[in-house]
Amino acid sequence: MITRIQNILLKHNKWLFSALLVVIIVTFVLTIGNQNFGGHRTFESESVDYYGYDLTDGTTVRLIQQHAQLSMAMDPEMASSLAFRRSVGGAQDYALLRIAALGLANQVGIPEPTEEELKDFLRSRSRFLNSDTGAFDTNLYTQFSDLLRSTPQFTDGMVMRVLQEDYRIAHVREALSGPGYILPVEGQKRFLEQESEWTVKVATYDYADFSPEIVVEEADIVAFYEQNPLRYTLPERLQTSVVRFKASNFTDQVPAPSEAAITSYFTSNSFRYQPRQEPDAPEPAPITLNDVRERVTADYINERAAQIARASSETFSVYLYESAIARDSEEFIQAIEDNGAAVETLPPYSFDNTQMIAGLRPDLLNSAWVLAQGDRYFSDLAETADGAALIIYEATLPEELQSLETVRTSVEASWTAEEKRRLFTEQVTLWEDSITEAATDGAAFKATTEALGFEVTEPETFTAADRPASLRGRAWDVVRQLDSSEVSELIVTEPSAVIAFIEEKNTPPDLASTAQALFKNSVADDRESTGGWYVLREWTSKTLAQLEPEEEAL
Repeated sequence: MITRIQNILLKHNKWLFSALLVVIIVTFVLTIGNQNFGGHRTFESESVDYYGYDLTDGTTVRLIQQHAQLSMAMDPEMASSLAFRRSVGGAQDYALLRIAALGLANQVGIPEPTEEELKDFLRSRSRFLNSDTGAFDTNLYTQFSDLLRSTPQFTDGMVMRVLQEDYRIAHVREALSGPGYILPVEGQKRFLEQESEWTVKVATYDYADFSPEIVVEEADIVAFYEQNPLRYTLPERLQTSVVRFKASNFTDQVPAPSEAAITSYFTSNSFRYQPRQEPDAPEPAPITLNDVRERVTADYINERAAQIARASSETFSVYLYESAIARDSEEFIQAIEDNGAAVETLPPYSFDNTQMIAGLRPDLLNSAWVLAQGDRYFSDLAETADGAALIIYEATLPEELQSLETVRTSVEASWTAEEKRRLFTEQVTLWEDSITEAATDGAAFKATTEALGFEVTEPETFTAADRPASLRGRAWDVVRQLDSSEVSELIVTEPSAVIAFIEEKNTPPDLASTAQALFKNSVADDRESTGGWYVLREWTSKTLAQLEPEEEAL
């Protein structure tokens, strides 16, 4: 990979790209080797520094993820492209790629953009480009800004910071991207792999069927709990209440509707009351007002009551603000009563776990994080299905390691699951040895694996494009390297263990066909379209691998 990068970099801006290459080489020299500078380390108990970011700190990880989300939101064309998904693997990996790219940008000295450069870069983001003209659309940018204002965790300052980061990341991507080239031998190999025909037997063992006897010891539970404190630590949470203005509390303030009002309401909303047309069934007779008069009247009154509830909530909110009413004061309690509201205590929630609570939108619940940093204790109003509501900030609950007794059931379940995986891995090694030794042909392979409890399937002859589901992912990465009459290794996936016997592999004889040339061009175009993400992903994977905890020396 280093040679390929070097050839590419020498063709562009030599000072910048050569510096980037030096950084990569020097970092590998310092990080890849037999040295053990930190001794035994676990991610759960010690910080893990990656380009200046502690990957075990919840606040830091949230910030990294928020920046990645904003970046993808401002350039959805990149985020949704096939090449991006295949090369990056999703938003979580993208967040780490951004950190690695910024680390490289810092090391080679890529400067922050000027105001004019940042403005031009903003105007190039696909989120803000008119789909018809391809030009920057001010309305799209305004809509995006308005959307962010309803999400407190995303601030204007964060948007500018992410744009500055993405500007520098774009220069790193340019440094790592090439003209889109594939070696003839690589193109030939991949073409043959695509066009080859396979006849195999596939043996699968369902992990759910593996039921070893596991004895739970108290010492194991205590040790697992102590070694994994992050699993059982409650994050920082908010304690809040909600002041609700429900339509049901204001129905007695709605005047009895006239016949004309009910008729008008039914006419405007008749679609709500008509029966659904079932497929291949006769059209049902239409519903008349007299058929649903009670329901229509109730709906009419509820809608008017909800309007009154929302008006009352505005009166309440303005009173709290203009009169500077203190929380839990007599005036506060009286205002609740006077305006037909009710206060409910909500369960504590963290920043990353804002669930839909009793009809309250997540953005309303999240707004309490702003209140926690300011002087005001009540949120803006938000409409609900039956009226309106506002959030009252009560307190911020710090991180808390739950006691073993509180989480014992969860700890025991997690330890048992890991112990089962460990025993399964040991069993897989024994199975693999016996299958490999006995499987001299397809019949022997089938007999041996079935005797061990595997389910054997014999799919019809296939190519790489239409291979069976049991040979997707890592299983295919192993099987595609094999030839006729060979047995794969036993591949362990989350739901099962898979091993295959290659009965026959037929490759196309025409190595200089037009189809092969078209295939090579397609691969080259696809590689160019990744714009440096492919190389950056390899770099990120290698540097992250250096953070894995090392075994303690004996």
